[in-house]
Amino acid sequence: MRKQRNLHYSFFVAAGCFLVMFYGMGMTFNLCSLFLSAAVSERGVSQSQISDAMTLQSVVCLLCILFLGRIYAKYSPRLVLAVCSLAGVLAYVCFMRDSLFMCYLGACFVGVAHGGAALVPVSILLTNWFHKYRGTVLSCCMVGSSLPNVLWSRFISGVLNRFGLTYASAIQGAVILALCVAALLLIRDTPEEMGLRPFGFDEGAGGPENQQGENRRKTGLVSGPRDRTRRFVLLSCAMFMAGFVITPLNGFSPTFLQSIGYDTLFLGAAATIFGFTMMISKLTVGGVIDFFGIKKASVYLYVLPAAATAAALLVTPQPASAILFIALWGIGNPLGTVPLPLWVISIFGQEDYKLTYSRVLTIFTMGSTCGFFLIGKIADWTQSYHLIFVLNLLSLSASFFLVMLAQQGRKPADG
Repeated sequence: MRKQRNLHYSFFVAAGCFLVMFYGMGMTFNLCSLFLSAAVSERGVSQSQISDAMTLQSVVCLLCILFLGRIYAKYSPRLVLAVCSLAGVLAYVCFMRDSLFMCYLGACFVGVAHGGAALVPVSILLTNWFHKYRGTVLSCCMVGSSLPNVLWSRFISGVLNRFGLTYASAIQGAVILALCVAALLLIRDTPEEMGLRPFGFDEGAGGPENQQGENRRKTGLVSGPRDRTRRFVLLSCAMFMAGFVITPLNGFSPTFLQSIGYDTLFLGAAATIFGFTMMISKLTVGGVIDFFGIKKASVYLYVLPAAATAAALLVTPQPASAILFIALWGIGNPLGTVPLPLWVISIFGQEDYKLTYSRVLTIFTMGSTCGFFLIGKIADWTQSYHLIFVLNLLSLSASFFLVMLAQQGRKPADG
């Protein structure tokens, strides 16, 4: 093995993962709602059709994630990441055309990029490269998904408002392509291919006195097959309910504010506030998780989005109420990104991590798909989002209860 340098290459991989979250989730997915909202005002697309596009995007994302665990286990994560990133570029090429079919096709490409060029590869790569400070590094990389809302959303909203959807889509696709190339130049699949160990790897951890800790690292809290199934069902149900709330509301928050009377420029400013608060929150969450542990931090992770959902019920045409909701939602938003890989590692250990994580993330995305479908239909039916936010509060409460049950201490071994 090569002697470890002062700056471990894992941090270059982390920088590449940061860029992946920036363009894969932040630009391709999070800001997609601005382009779909522009399609409503500029091209006459209905709210129901936007709901269908978002549902289609979520279904495609679900199908991608369903197979990604095995795909990433079989092929180079860097290669799969490159293919899925290209889908994000193609999405905005489709949005350049004034066609409902191309809008739906673009939503499908967004789903591919969201499923394959965001959380899954970043989680796998950081698990490969880091044994120490994994929570902090993961949360720092997740900040990348928030930065486009701060650094890019106001600019692209101005382009949308002044030059229209076609021109803005061309700029968006070109920038995504450039960032993808930069990220792939930094990322490597595993430290072993460079003659390195993961950052924080303990060379002396193989002794008999450390065997119990090593077993716990591999298997987590699981004591046997039945216990593993029980915990998997609990965590999966919890993530379904969390997915029902988090991702759809990210997509529909601009149309929610638009329905109250806010214009495109305010939506761009709101996206900036959302991105800034989410960025600060993600940095904080990593430290909270590393300091208190993922189980105790779960309380913090759920209280914040619940408060934001309650604030949404109070939004009026007065900008202060909308800003309060957006800021609280940004602070509570990391529930949908940072903790899931850490819950999986804590509960199930690192054995079959890729498959377990991709399966739980599939359930999370199924919840998102249901949320995308129902939110648009309920909003069209009731001409209001109030019922949606009540359902969201109930879902978050049930999800928190199930997550805590899944993290209960190790049970006696299965008989």
